[in-house]
Amino acid sequence: MKGKWLTFAIFFAAFGSAVMLVQTRFESRQSFVELGQLQNEGLEISEDHGRLQLERGSVDKVKNLELVAVDELKMHSPKVDEVIIVRQ
Repeated sequence: MKGKWLTFAIFFAAFGSAVMLVQTRFESRQSFVELGQLQNEGLEISEDHGRLQLERGSVDKVKNLELVAVDELKMHSPKVDEVIIVRQ
């Protein structure tokens, strides 16, 4: 009788271990998929950051150009009465 209980105990321990192994592998695969998605998202964010840096550089150049035009060349935006329309 004692041998049967030991056999059942070993069987349930092995079964429980197998179930835990399956669950752990499933969670591991889910984590791996999530990691891939997050890496892709990180690459997209990095690309956006690069584009924004380029855009910021362009805007800074335009601002610098405008400052040089106003300060050094004494240029200004024309007023309505200073605009002349030339037609061909």
